[in-house]
Amino acid sequence: MSCIEVIDSKRLENVDSLAEKLKQETFDVNLPNGAQLIQHDEKAYENLYTNGSSFDVIPEIQAKDEFADEGIRFSFNFKLHPDGVAKMKDIGNTIQSNTLILQHKCVMYTYAYALTLAFDDEQQGKLCEFRLFPISHTFRHPVGMTKGGFPSSMKQPQPSLRDVTARIGPVSEVVELTPEHDGSYKCSTLISLSSLQNITKDGAAKLRVEMTIDENYFDVDEYVNLSPKVAPVSCNSDRILGQILAGEKVAKADWVITVGDGSPSNYHVHGAVLGNSSMLLRTALIKHMSVQNDTLTMVSHENRFILPKIKASDMPVILAYIYQKRFIVPQFDAVSRIGQFFGTFFREEIGEFFENWQATLVNTTMKLDRNGGVDTISECVKSLVCVHSAPQGALLAAYNVALVVAADAWQILDAKKEYENGKLEKKVKKRIGVEWPLIDQILEIIRDYREAVCGVEKSKIVC
Repeated sequence: MSCIEVIDSKRLENVDSLAEKLKQETFDVNLPNGAQLIQHDEKAYENLYTNGSSFDVIPEIQAKDEFADEGIRFSFNFKLHPDGVAKMKDIGNTIQSNTLILQHKCVMYTYAYALTLAFDDEQQGKLCEFRLFPISHTFRHPVGMTKGGFPSSMKQPQPSLRDVTARIGPVSEVVELTPEHDGSYKCSTLISLSSLQNITKDGAAKLRVEMTIDENYFDVDEYVNLSPKVAPVSCNSDRILGQILAGEKVAKADWVITVGDGSPSNYHVHGAVLGNSSMLLRTALIKHMSVQNDTLTMVSHENRFILPKIKASDMPVILAYIYQKRFIVPQFDAVSRIGQFFGTFFREEIGEFFENWQATLVNTTMKLDRNGGVDTISECVKSLVCVHSAPQGALLAAYNVALVVAADAWQILDAKKEYENGKLEKKVKKRIGVEWPLIDQILEIIRDYREAVCGVEKSKIVC
Protein backbone atom coordinates (compact mmCIF):
# COMPACT_ATOMS: atom_id res chain seq x y z
CA MET A 1 0.00 0.00 0.00
CA SER A 2 1.48 3.35 -1.02
CA CYS A 3 2.04 6.18 1.41
CA ILE A 4 -0.82 8.70 1.21
CA GLU A 5 -1.23 12.29 2.40
CA VAL A 6 -4.32 14.48 2.12
CA ILE A 7 -3.59 18.20 2.03
CA ASP A 8 -5.96 20.95 3.17
CA SER A 9 -8.95 18.71 3.83
CA LYS A 10 -12.06 20.49 5.10
CA ARG A 11 -12.94 17.48 7.23
CA LEU A 12 -11.01 14.53 8.60
CA GLU A 13 -11.66 11.37 6.63
CA ASN A 14 -10.47 7.85 5.95
CA VAL A 15 -7.52 8.37 3.62
CA ASP A 16 -7.18 4.69 2.72
CA SER A 17 -10.74 4.54 1.43
CA LEU A 18 -10.11 7.61 -0.74
CA ALA A 19 -7.00 6.08 -2.28
CA GLU A 20 -8.16 2.49 -2.48
CA LYS A 21 -8.53 2.44 -6.25
CA LEU A 22 -5.65 4.76 -7.11
CA LYS A 23 -2.80 2.53 -8.19
CA GLN A 24 -0.28 4.77 -9.99
CA GLU A 25 3.08 5.72 -8.52
CA THR A 26 3.43 9.37 -7.45
CA PHE A 27 0.68 11.83 -8.24
CA ASP A 28 -1.60 14.60 -7.00
CA VAL A 29 -5.38 14.31 -7.16
CA ASN A 30 -7.85 17.07 -6.40
CA LEU A 31 -10.73 15.77 -4.27
CA PRO A 32 -14.34 17.05 -4.49
CA ASN A 33 -14.04 18.87 -1.15
CA GLY A 34 -11.13 20.97 -2.43
CA ALA A 35 -8.45 18.87 -0.74
CA GLN A 36 -5.49 17.36 -2.56
CA LEU A 37 -4.48 13.71 -2.39
CA ILE A 38 -0.78 12.90 -2.75
CA GLN A 39 0.40 9.33 -3.23
CA HIS A 40 4.13 8.66 -2.82
CA ASP A 41 6.17 6.03 -4.62
CA GLU A 42 6.99 4.08 -1.49
CA LYS A 43 5.27 1.74 0.91
CA ALA A 44 3.49 3.33 3.83
CA TYR A 45 4.20 0.42 6.16
CA GLU A 46 7.34 -1.41 7.20
CA ASN A 47 6.90 -5.16 7.66
CA LEU A 48 7.74 -6.00 11.28
CA TYR A 49 6.51 -9.60 11.00
CA THR A 50 9.09 -11.44 8.93
CA ASN A 51 9.73 -14.45 11.17
CA GLY A 52 6.42 -16.21 10.56
CA SER A 53 4.90 -15.49 13.97
CA SER A 54 1.28 -14.49 14.49
CA PHE A 55 0.11 -10.92 15.01
CA ASP A 56 -0.84 -11.91 18.54
CA VAL A 57 2.49 -13.47 19.53
CA ILE A 58 3.98 -10.37 21.12
CA PRO A 59 6.86 -9.74 23.53
CA GLU A 60 6.27 -8.81 27.13
CA ILE A 61 7.92 -5.74 28.62
CA GLN A 62 8.16 -4.86 32.28
CA ALA A 63 6.23 -1.80 33.43
CA LYS A 64 8.46 1.17 34.24
CA ASP A 65 7.12 1.51 37.76
CA GLU A 66 4.95 -0.42 40.19
CA PHE A 67 2.01 1.93 39.72
CA ALA A 68 1.80 1.45 35.95
CA ASP A 69 -1.16 -0.33 34.39
CA GLU A 70 -0.87 -3.43 32.25
CA GLY A 71 -2.03 -3.35 28.64
CA ILE A 72 -1.08 -3.66 24.99
CA ARG A 73 1.48 -1.05 23.89
CA PHE A 74 1.35 0.05 20.25
CA SER A 75 4.07 1.95 18.37
CA PHE A 76 3.93 3.20 14.80
CA ASN A 77 6.06 5.37 12.52
CA PHE A 78 3.99 7.64 10.32
CA LYS A 79 5.83 9.26 7.41
CA LEU A 80 5.92 13.01 6.89
CA HIS A 81 6.92 14.00 3.34
CA PRO A 82 8.55 17.24 2.17
CA ASP A 83 6.05 17.81 -0.65
CA GLY A 84 3.24 17.68 1.90
CA VAL A 85 5.00 20.13 4.23
CA ALA A 86 5.69 22.43 1.26
CA LYS A 87 1.95 22.86 0.72
CA MET A 88 1.43 24.07 4.31
CA LYS A 89 1.19 27.80 3.57
CA ASP A 90 -2.08 29.19 4.93
CA ILE A 91 -3.83 28.94 8.28
CA GLY A 92 -6.06 25.87 8.29
CA ASN A 93 -3.96 23.86 5.82
CA THR A 94 -3.88 20.25 7.02
CA ILE A 95 -1.83 17.17 6.26
CA GLN A 96 -3.61 13.88 6.91
CA SER A 97 -1.97 10.45 6.95
CA ASN A 98 -2.51 6.80 6.14
CA THR A 99 -4.41 4.65 8.61
CA LEU A 100 -2.92 3.31 11.83
CA ILE A 101 -4.61 0.03 12.81
CA LEU A 102 -4.60 -0.89 16.50
CA GLN A 103 -5.34 -4.62 16.30
CA HIS A 104 -5.12 -7.39 18.84
CA LYS A 105 -6.83 -10.77 18.77
CA CYS A 106 -9.96 -10.23 16.64
CA VAL A 107 -10.67 -6.59 17.52
CA MET A 108 -9.36 -3.43 15.88
CA TYR A 109 -9.69 0.33 15.89
CA THR A 110 -8.27 2.66 13.24
CA TYR A 111 -6.71 6.10 13.62
CA ALA A 112 -4.84 8.64 11.48
CA TYR A 113 -2.99 11.85 12.22
CA ALA A 114 -3.76 15.41 11.17
CA LEU A 115 -1.09 18.12 11.16
CA THR A 116 -2.73 21.55 10.84
CA LEU A 117 -1.18 24.99 10.34
CA ALA A 118 -2.97 26.67 13.24
CA PHE A 119 -1.22 29.96 14.13
CA ASP A 120 1.07 32.61 12.67
CA ASP A 121 3.03 34.12 15.57
CA GLU A 122 5.13 37.24 15.07
CA GLN A 123 8.01 35.84 17.12
CA GLN A 124 7.83 32.09 16.56
CA GLY A 125 6.51 32.10 13.01
CA LYS A 126 3.98 29.62 11.72
CA LEU A 127 2.93 26.95 14.22
CA CYS A 128 1.26 23.59 13.61
CA GLU A 129 -1.06 21.47 15.71
CA PHE A 130 -0.74 17.68 15.73
CA ARG A 131 -3.74 15.45 16.41
CA LEU A 132 -4.39 11.72 16.36
CA PHE A 133 -8.03 11.19 15.42
CA PRO A 134 -10.29 8.10 15.40
CA ILE A 135 -11.76 6.63 12.21
CA SER A 136 -13.75 3.49 13.02
CA HIS A 137 -13.76 -0.01 14.50
CA THR A 138 -13.28 -1.69 11.13
CA PHE A 139 -11.24 -1.35 7.93
CA ARG A 140 -12.73 -0.34 4.57
CA HIS A 141 -16.21 -1.42 5.54
CA PRO A 142 -19.15 0.97 5.97
CA VAL A 143 -20.45 1.36 9.51
CA GLY A 144 -23.18 3.96 9.03
CA MET A 145 -26.80 3.06 8.37
CA THR A 146 -27.81 3.53 4.72
CA LYS A 147 -30.95 2.91 2.71
CA GLY A 148 -31.26 -0.82 2.24
CA GLY A 149 -28.71 -1.40 4.98
CA PHE A 150 -29.05 -3.01 8.35
CA PRO A 151 -28.30 -1.70 11.85
CA SER A 152 -25.04 -3.21 13.03
CA SER A 153 -25.31 -5.52 16.02
CA MET A 154 -21.66 -4.84 16.86
CA LYS A 155 -21.52 -2.17 19.55
CA GLN A 156 -17.82 -1.41 19.92
CA PRO A 157 -16.84 1.91 21.50
CA GLN A 158 -13.67 3.83 20.79
CA PRO A 159 -10.85 2.60 23.07
CA SER A 160 -9.47 4.71 25.87
CA LEU A 161 -5.82 5.36 24.99
CA ARG A 162 -3.25 5.74 27.79
CA ASP A 163 0.23 7.25 27.76
CA VAL A 164 -0.21 8.63 24.23
CA THR A 165 3.03 10.18 22.97
CA ALA A 166 4.53 11.50 19.74
CA ARG A 167 8.04 12.14 18.49
CA ILE A 168 8.55 14.04 15.24
CA GLY A 169 11.93 13.46 13.62
CA PRO A 170 14.98 11.64 15.02
CA VAL A 171 16.03 14.16 17.69
CA SER A 172 12.85 15.86 18.89
CA GLU A 173 11.55 15.39 22.39
CA VAL A 174 8.74 13.00 23.17
CA VAL A 175 5.54 14.99 23.74
CA GLU A 176 2.29 13.89 25.32
CA LEU A 177 -1.05 13.81 23.53
CA THR A 178 -4.09 14.67 25.62
CA PRO A 179 -7.68 13.55 24.94
CA GLU A 180 -10.19 15.94 23.36
CA HIS A 181 -14.00 15.88 23.59
CA ASP A 182 -14.31 14.57 20.01
CA GLY A 183 -12.28 11.43 20.73
CA SER A 184 -9.06 12.74 19.22
CA TYR A 185 -5.74 13.19 21.03
CA LYS A 186 -3.93 16.53 20.64
CA CYS A 187 -0.25 17.29 21.07
CA SER A 188 0.35 19.33 24.22
CA THR A 189 2.75 21.68 22.40
CA LEU A 190 2.67 23.41 19.04
CA ILE A 191 5.21 22.52 16.35
CA SER A 192 6.92 25.18 14.25
CA LEU A 193 6.52 24.86 10.50
CA SER A 194 10.21 25.69 10.08
CA SER A 195 11.17 22.65 12.16
CA LEU A 196 9.00 20.43 9.94
CA GLN A 197 10.66 21.91 6.87
CA ASN A 198 14.07 21.26 8.39
CA ILE A 199 13.53 17.59 9.27
CA THR A 200 12.04 16.83 5.85
CA LYS A 201 14.60 18.72 3.73
CA ASP A 202 16.42 15.48 2.87
CA GLY A 203 13.30 13.33 2.45
CA ALA A 204 10.49 11.83 4.49
CA ALA A 205 10.74 12.07 8.27
CA LYS A 206 9.37 9.65 10.83
CA LEU A 207 6.56 10.71 13.09
CA ARG A 208 6.39 8.11 15.84
CA VAL A 209 3.30 7.68 17.98
CA GLU A 210 2.80 5.30 20.90
CA MET A 211 -0.16 4.42 23.08
CA THR A 212 -1.45 1.74 25.46
CA ILE A 213 -4.88 0.05 25.52
CA ASP A 214 -6.29 -2.30 28.16
CA GLU A 215 -6.08 -5.89 26.94
CA ASN A 216 -9.70 -6.51 27.92
CA TYR A 217 -10.76 -4.09 25.17
CA PHE A 218 -9.81 -6.70 22.58
CA ASP A 219 -12.35 -9.34 23.63
CA VAL A 220 -14.73 -9.54 20.66
CA ASP A 221 -17.50 -11.18 22.69
CA GLU A 222 -17.85 -7.89 24.60
CA TYR A 223 -19.31 -6.28 21.47
CA VAL A 224 -21.36 -9.01 19.80
CA ASN A 225 -23.52 -11.87 21.03
CA LEU A 226 -21.65 -15.08 20.20
CA SER A 227 -24.07 -17.37 22.06
CA PRO A 228 -27.62 -16.53 20.91
CA LYS A 229 -30.42 -18.69 22.24
CA VAL A 230 -31.06 -21.87 20.27
CA ALA A 231 -34.47 -23.57 20.11
CA PRO A 232 -34.50 -27.17 21.41
CA VAL A 233 -34.95 -29.81 18.71
CA SER A 234 -36.53 -33.24 19.24
CA CYS A 235 -35.16 -36.42 17.68
CA ASN A 236 -38.50 -37.03 15.95
CA SER A 237 -38.35 -33.58 14.36
CA ASP A 238 -34.86 -34.32 13.06
CA ARG A 239 -36.05 -37.60 11.58
CA ILE A 240 -39.03 -36.03 9.79
CA LEU A 241 -36.94 -33.15 8.45
CA GLY A 242 -34.33 -35.59 7.19
CA GLN A 243 -36.99 -37.51 5.26
CA ILE A 244 -38.40 -34.31 3.74
CA LEU A 245 -34.95 -33.15 2.64
CA ALA A 246 -34.36 -36.55 1.03
CA GLY A 247 -37.46 -36.00 -1.12
CA GLU A 248 -39.48 -38.68 0.67
CA LYS A 249 -43.22 -38.48 1.28
CA VAL A 250 -43.96 -38.18 4.99
CA ALA A 251 -47.15 -38.70 6.96
CA LYS A 252 -49.75 -35.91 6.72
CA ALA A 253 -47.72 -33.96 4.14
CA ASP A 254 -50.27 -32.06 2.02
CA TRP A 255 -48.15 -29.59 0.05
CA VAL A 256 -45.19 -29.87 -2.31
CA ILE A 257 -42.40 -27.32 -2.71
CA THR A 258 -40.54 -27.43 -6.03
CA VAL A 259 -37.18 -25.67 -6.30
CA GLY A 260 -35.71 -24.05 -9.37
CA ASP A 261 -32.49 -26.03 -9.45
CA GLY A 262 -30.92 -29.18 -8.02
CA SER A 263 -32.01 -32.54 -6.69
CA PRO A 264 -34.28 -33.49 -5.09
CA SER A 265 -36.51 -30.96 -6.78
CA ASN A 266 -39.70 -31.74 -4.83
CA TYR A 267 -40.22 -31.53 -1.06
CA HIS A 268 -43.36 -32.93 0.60
CA VAL A 269 -44.23 -30.58 3.44
CA HIS A 270 -47.05 -29.74 5.85
CA GLY A 271 -49.22 -26.74 5.04
CA ALA A 272 -50.00 -26.14 8.71
CA VAL A 273 -46.30 -25.89 9.57
CA LEU A 274 -45.68 -23.50 6.68
CA GLY A 275 -48.65 -21.34 7.66
CA ASN A 276 -47.66 -21.20 11.32
CA SER A 277 -44.14 -20.07 10.43
CA SER A 278 -45.06 -17.04 8.30
CA MET A 279 -48.13 -14.86 7.84
CA LEU A 280 -47.29 -14.28 4.17
CA LEU A 281 -46.85 -18.02 3.55
CA ARG A 282 -50.19 -18.68 5.25
CA THR A 283 -51.90 -16.10 3.04
CA ALA A 284 -50.29 -17.56 -0.08
CA LEU A 285 -51.52 -21.06 0.79
CA ILE A 286 -55.04 -20.02 1.79
CA LYS A 287 -55.58 -17.77 -1.24
CA HIS A 288 -53.57 -20.03 -3.53
CA MET A 289 -51.62 -17.02 -4.78
CA SER A 290 -48.13 -16.31 -6.04
CA VAL A 291 -45.75 -13.86 -4.36
CA GLN A 292 -44.24 -11.01 -6.37
CA ASN A 293 -40.84 -10.97 -8.10
CA ASP A 294 -40.89 -14.71 -8.73
CA THR A 295 -40.25 -15.37 -5.05
CA LEU A 296 -43.04 -17.95 -4.95
CA THR A 297 -45.04 -19.18 -7.95
CA MET A 298 -48.26 -21.04 -7.16
CA VAL A 299 -49.23 -23.98 -9.42
CA SER A 300 -52.89 -23.88 -10.46
CA HIS A 301 -55.17 -26.68 -9.25
CA GLU A 302 -52.42 -28.30 -7.16
CA ASN A 303 -51.22 -27.98 -3.59
CA ARG A 304 -47.79 -27.12 -4.93
CA PHE A 305 -45.72 -24.01 -5.37
CA ILE A 306 -42.36 -23.30 -6.98
CA LEU A 307 -39.44 -21.34 -5.53
CA PRO A 308 -37.75 -20.39 -8.83
CA LYS A 309 -34.71 -18.69 -7.28
CA ILE A 310 -34.01 -21.37 -4.68
CA LYS A 311 -31.70 -24.35 -5.16
CA ALA A 312 -31.95 -27.79 -3.58
CA SER A 313 -28.79 -27.01 -1.61
CA ASP A 314 -30.63 -24.07 0.01
CA MET A 315 -33.51 -26.14 1.36
CA PRO A 316 -31.77 -27.46 4.52
CA VAL A 317 -31.35 -23.83 5.61
CA ILE A 318 -34.94 -22.86 4.79
CA LEU A 319 -36.72 -25.92 6.15
CA ALA A 320 -34.58 -26.06 9.30
CA TYR A 321 -35.98 -22.67 10.24
CA ILE A 322 -39.57 -23.38 9.17
CA TYR A 323 -39.73 -26.71 11.01
CA GLN A 324 -37.32 -26.25 13.91
CA LYS A 325 -36.56 -22.53 14.24
CA ARG A 326 -32.89 -23.41 13.72
CA PHE A 327 -30.54 -20.93 12.08
CA ILE A 328 -28.09 -22.55 9.67
CA VAL A 329 -25.53 -20.41 7.84
CA PRO A 330 -26.06 -20.75 4.07
CA GLN A 331 -23.25 -21.75 1.75
CA PHE A 332 -21.06 -18.73 1.00
CA ASP A 333 -22.54 -18.29 -2.49
CA ALA A 334 -26.16 -18.58 -1.30
CA VAL A 335 -26.45 -15.85 1.34
CA SER A 336 -27.96 -13.31 -1.06
CA ARG A 337 -30.77 -15.45 -2.46
CA ILE A 338 -31.61 -17.13 0.86
CA GLY A 339 -31.48 -13.75 2.59
CA GLN A 340 -33.97 -12.39 0.05
CA PHE A 341 -36.28 -15.35 0.70
CA PHE A 342 -36.18 -14.87 4.47
CA GLY A 343 -36.50 -11.10 4.06
CA THR A 344 -39.72 -11.64 2.10
CA PHE A 345 -41.43 -14.22 4.29
CA PHE A 346 -39.86 -13.54 7.71
CA ARG A 347 -39.25 -9.81 7.66
CA GLU A 348 -39.87 -9.35 11.39
CA GLU A 349 -37.38 -12.07 12.29
CA ILE A 350 -34.61 -11.10 9.85
CA GLY A 351 -32.50 -9.61 12.64
CA GLU A 352 -32.39 -13.00 14.36
CA PHE A 353 -31.07 -14.63 11.20
CA PHE A 354 -28.14 -12.26 10.92
CA GLU A 355 -27.43 -12.40 14.65
CA ASN A 356 -27.24 -16.19 14.57
CA TRP A 357 -25.38 -16.36 11.27
CA GLN A 358 -22.84 -13.88 12.56
CA ALA A 359 -22.28 -15.84 15.76
CA THR A 360 -21.66 -19.01 13.76
CA LEU A 361 -19.32 -17.28 11.30
CA VAL A 362 -17.31 -15.61 14.07
CA ASN A 363 -17.02 -18.73 16.22
CA THR A 364 -16.04 -20.86 13.23
CA THR A 365 -13.49 -18.37 11.92
CA MET A 366 -11.83 -17.87 15.31
CA LYS A 367 -11.21 -21.63 15.50
CA LEU A 368 -9.31 -21.68 12.19
CA ASP A 369 -5.61 -22.49 12.37
CA ARG A 370 -3.67 -19.34 11.51
CA ASN A 371 -0.86 -21.59 10.34
CA GLY A 372 -3.33 -23.20 7.94
CA GLY A 373 -2.13 -21.22 4.93
CA VAL A 374 -4.29 -21.38 1.81
CA ASP A 375 -7.02 -23.40 3.52
CA THR A 376 -7.48 -20.81 6.27
CA ILE A 377 -7.37 -17.86 3.89
CA SER A 378 -9.90 -19.55 1.59
CA GLU A 379 -12.36 -20.14 4.45
CA CYS A 380 -12.00 -16.52 5.54
CA VAL A 381 -12.65 -15.31 1.99
CA LYS A 382 -15.83 -17.40 1.89
CA SER A 383 -16.92 -15.78 5.15
CA LEU A 384 -16.21 -12.34 3.68
CA VAL A 385 -18.28 -13.21 0.60
CA CYS A 386 -21.15 -13.96 3.01
CA VAL A 387 -20.67 -10.54 4.60
CA HIS A 388 -20.67 -8.71 1.28
CA SER A 389 -23.79 -10.64 0.19
CA ALA A 390 -25.73 -9.51 3.27
CA PRO A 391 -27.19 -6.03 3.92
CA GLN A 392 -24.60 -3.45 4.89
CA GLY A 393 -23.78 -3.62 8.59
CA ALA A 394 -25.53 -6.93 9.25
CA LEU A 395 -22.36 -9.01 9.69
CA LEU A 396 -19.72 -6.47 10.72
CA ALA A 397 -18.18 -8.61 13.47
CA ALA A 398 -17.89 -11.53 11.06
CA TYR A 399 -16.14 -9.18 8.61
CA ASN A 400 -13.61 -7.98 11.17
CA VAL A 401 -12.78 -11.45 12.48
CA ALA A 402 -12.39 -12.97 9.01
CA LEU A 403 -10.20 -10.05 7.93
CA VAL A 404 -7.89 -10.41 10.93
CA VAL A 405 -7.55 -14.20 10.66
CA ALA A 406 -7.02 -14.11 6.88
CA ALA A 407 -4.39 -11.36 7.11
CA ASP A 408 -2.57 -13.17 9.91
CA ALA A 409 -2.56 -16.47 8.01
CA TRP A 410 -1.35 -14.61 4.91
CA GLN A 411 1.60 -12.93 6.63
CA ILE A 412 2.62 -16.18 8.35
CA LEU A 413 2.57 -17.91 4.96
CA ASP A 414 4.31 -14.96 3.31
CA ALA A 415 7.29 -15.36 5.65
CA LYS A 416 7.88 -18.82 4.16
CA LYS A 417 8.31 -17.31 0.67
CA GLU A 418 6.27 -20.14 -0.88
CA TYR A 419 4.04 -17.91 -2.99
CA GLU A 420 5.16 -14.80 -4.86
CA ASN A 421 3.93 -12.56 -7.68
CA GLY A 422 0.23 -13.19 -7.14
CA LYS A 423 0.51 -16.98 -6.94
CA LEU A 424 -1.14 -17.07 -3.51
CA GLU A 425 -4.21 -15.23 -4.77
CA LYS A 426 -4.51 -17.67 -7.68
CA LYS A 427 -4.19 -20.63 -5.31
CA VAL A 428 -6.91 -19.27 -3.02
CA LYS A 429 -9.33 -18.69 -5.91
CA LYS A 430 -8.67 -22.20 -7.20
CA ARG A 431 -9.35 -23.62 -3.73
CA ILE A 432 -12.64 -21.70 -3.47
CA GLY A 433 -13.67 -22.87 -6.92
CA VAL A 434 -14.97 -19.61 -8.39
CA GLU A 435 -13.35 -16.54 -9.95
CA TRP A 436 -15.59 -13.61 -9.16
CA PRO A 437 -14.50 -9.95 -9.23
CA LEU A 438 -15.76 -9.77 -5.62
CA ILE A 439 -13.14 -12.30 -4.55
CA ASP A 440 -10.39 -10.23 -6.18
CA GLN A 441 -11.65 -7.19 -4.25
CA ILE A 442 -11.70 -9.13 -0.98
CA LEU A 443 -8.16 -10.43 -1.52
CA GLU A 444 -6.99 -6.87 -2.16
CA ILE A 445 -8.56 -5.68 1.10
CA ILE A 446 -6.93 -8.55 3.02
CA ARG A 447 -3.55 -7.77 1.43
CA ASP A 448 -3.76 -4.06 2.30
CA TYR A 449 -4.96 -4.82 5.82
CA ARG A 450 -2.07 -7.25 6.30
CA GLU A 451 0.44 -4.60 5.20
CA ALA A 452 -1.04 -2.03 7.58
CA VAL A 453 -1.08 -4.31 10.63
CA CYS A 454 2.43 -5.59 9.86
CA GLY A 455 3.69 -2.02 10.23
CA VAL A 456 2.54 -1.65 13.84
CA GLU A 457 4.83 -2.70 16.67
CA LYS A 458 3.07 -4.38 19.61
CA SER A 459 4.16 -5.43 23.08
CA LYS A 460 2.43 -6.40 26.30
CA ILE A 461 3.12 -4.39 29.43
CA VAL A 462 3.23 -6.56 32.56
CA CYS A 463 3.73 -5.53 36.16
